[in-house]
Amino acid sequence: MSRRWLGLGLAVALVLGVLPVAPVGVAGQSTETITLSFDNGQSPPSAITGVSEGGGAQTVRVVATASSATSANVDISLTYAAGTAMNTTDYSILFSPSTVQIASGQTVGYSANMTITPFSDALVEGDETIVVSATTAATGYSAIADVNLNIEDDDNVITLSFDDGQSTPSALTGVAEGGGAQSVRVVATSAGAAPSAVTVSVSAAAGTATATADYAISASSWTVTIASGDTVGYSSALTVTPVADALVEGDETIVFSATTTSAVYQAIADVSLNIVDDNLITLSFDDGQSTPSAVTGVSEEGGAQSVRVVATASAATSAAVTVSVTAAAGTATATTDYGISASSWTVTIASGDTVGYSSALTVTPVDDALVEGDETIVFSATTTATGYAAIADVNLNIVDDDNVITLSFDDGQSTPSPVTVVAEGGGGQSVRVVATAPAATSAAVTVSVSIAAGTATDVTDFAVS
Repeated sequence: MSRRWLGLGLAVALVLGVLPVAPVGVAGQSTETITLSFDNGQSPPSAITGVSEGGGAQTVRVVATASSATSANVDISLTYAAGTAMNTTDYSILFSPSTVQIASGQTVGYSANMTITPFSDALVEGDETIVVSATTAATGYSAIADVNLNIEDDDNVITLSFDDGQSTPSALTGVAEGGGAQSVRVVATSAGAAPSAVTVSVSAAAGTATATADYAISASSWTVTIASGDTVGYSSALTVTPVADALVEGDETIVFSATTTSAVYQAIADVSLNIVDDNLITLSFDDGQSTPSAVTGVSEEGGAQSVRVVATASAATSAAVTVSVTAAAGTATATTDYGISASSWTVTIASGDTVGYSSALTVTPVDDALVEGDETIVFSATTTATGYAAIADVNLNIVDDDNVITLSFDDGQSTPSPVTVVAEGGGGQSVRVVATAPAATSAAVTVSVSIAAGTATDVTDFAVS
């Protein structure tokens, strides 16, 4: 009975055509995509999304990318239209390629290069766009989406900096660790005149410096307004008070961040206010004796003279610090003006100390008869120890002995005799001032001489013609 009904059911199903059948794909259905993008047309190329307003003429190439390798050449037609940027007003295009081909078996095709020149203006207008559209007659591809090439505004940038908030302000990048409470003002600068009033919200946060441990600040957030048509706005003055410690830690930072609700401006980059560490190493010289005396130079006529380089840290070191020192000609010329026993040394400041000394060096000035003034040998130094500022150069002077003019007197006779006094009862007496240079001058030298009362009183004790 059941088999009979089963056979009847199959017969009915065959007659009515209701047996299940596997689906068949629809012929011509769009299953592949092509997307457009841009590169700079160089070898090798770099992808780009726009051109810079201030960049002058720039090379751009349209890139067409298929979702899979093509089975035949695919030709793509390109058209260009103003988006938010206007041709001839905001940019010009030199040769706009009308086609891109993706060769058979490939996934990418490139247009010919074109040159786009944005017009640089001073308007804060935000990025603007050129719209590139594309179509293809190749079957099996969905419609190609438009793509925008941006003209990247170079006037919609706000930068932060600092000044000292004085009536005639001076720019600054940091505050001195040992400087106590210091006035700082945040300066917001727009690259182009603000099209309307722009409010910039600024906040401060610890960078490498730690609040309380390294500094105190009078507030942690401010607003800065750039008025319509202006390029600069200023915060109210804030007070930053670094904590002066004896740690060799290098410069540390407080980070200032800012945002604006103005849609035409780019994101504002953070800027750091430095707390300038007051831990320094300075160079000086002594004579290297058992009870040393500080020196700033050597005498030209003094022959070979002992000099020692002294490196002084502003605070006791937490570990040994090695300072590398070199000597080089400054206004003095090696060999011609001086000889030196070495040209480089190391100075070590031991852990816990503040001062280190080089080995003794010998400086031998060349004693000449030239009136040339004091000349210098420049000593420079570096250290790999962290936490110290760059070490300033220091000059060792070669003190000229030929540039001294001395005064004396004679009696002004044809065969003159030196005089040092005039007799009180001697009446009018002839005296001549004599100026003597230690070496022949290289040009005429005029010496202006004046007379003033010493222990003698003019008119009461003497008269001068």
